[in-house]
Amino acid sequence: MKTNNESREEAVLSKASNLINLNKYEELYELLVNLQTKGWKELSTARYTKILRLVFNMMNIEENYKNIKNLILKLIEYEKRNIIKIDLKCKLIFLELRNRNYRECLELIKDTVAVLKKYDDKINIINVFLYESRANYELNNFPQAKASLTAARALAVCSATPQSLQSEIDLLNGMYLVDDKCYNTAINYFIEVLQQTYSKSSDNLIGLRYVILCKILNEDFNMKDILNKYPNKNKNVNLLVEISKVAKSRDVNEYHRILENSELISDVFLIKHLRHYYDVLFDMNILKIVEPYSHVKVSFISQKLNIEQNVIENKLRVMILDKKLNGILDHFTESLIVYDCKENKKSLISDSIRTFNKFIK
Repeated sequence: MKTNNESREEAVLSKASNLINLNKYEELYELLVNLQTKGWKELSTARYTKILRLVFNMMNIEENYKNIKNLILKLIEYEKRNIIKIDLKCKLIFLELRNRNYRECLELIKDTVAVLKKYDDKINIINVFLYESRANYELNNFPQAKASLTAARALAVCSATPQSLQSEIDLLNGMYLVDDKCYNTAINYFIEVLQQTYSKSSDNLIGLRYVILCKILNEDFNMKDILNKYPNKNKNVNLLVEISKVAKSRDVNEYHRILENSELISDVFLIKHLRHYYDVLFDMNILKIVEPYSHVKVSFISQKLNIEQNVIENKLRVMILDKKLNGILDHFTESLIVYDCKENKKSLISDSIRTFNKFIK
């Protein structure tokens, strides 16, 4: 049987949900600030913090960013209790992160961490370190992103860290290892995430998606074991399995088609690595075609790869600029001319292929 406080909490959350659905954020503000002043004198700080967390979890940041930000700022201004005020500031940091306002996010963090340390709020400190890590990562400040993650990991070891927070730490660890091309080690972290979050009916299969990504990048195309262990009907997982099949066959045309016409594009980290791998496959296919020749028609390469001639021409131009090919494009004959003598040319192309192989190993 529910206690009086539990029933009241349920009623507040139900009303809050209705107000959010109706986009009535002014009334939601009144509801939240009046909780303790009108009839619920015994409402504890811990329960009020829980209610705030559940209410903010109901909100769609992408659709209501301005309303949510105004609500948080007004609650911060109204609130007299420092522990709740700082909790609201952490929510504001998360809001700016989710809305891709990374510099604003980092500015807020500067003033917040010291206060959190004063109250020894370890869980929020870990969260803020993770927000800081993600914001720096998106701003391409990779050393600071890793430093913030290391700080979060160190604090999590000596704290009663919730499973969801540990999963976030493991996820970022894995992502940064993928960037460093440490695919096997990254898989171990993603497996940890998967074990903590997996459900057959869940759409939250980011751990499984990233395991498959690592296997593709590492040219380990056997997906049977991981899919048997974690069966699902997730569309994005199925798309990744399809990509792994065309990657194995080196079909760059089909790979590109799937990549550009899939829902995977919403995952920036995933699509970045898949596109980079596409570029690697594309380069390797071209190098293998031109290796026997010193003079080859662009149309010939186009026919071999079943890719439009202008795309091949642009790719060759980039490869020449990047010194992956030593030659020129003869626009009069629409040909690639490789300058090296046969031995040097083979050495150049072989070196390029070895370089690409290092990327995927």
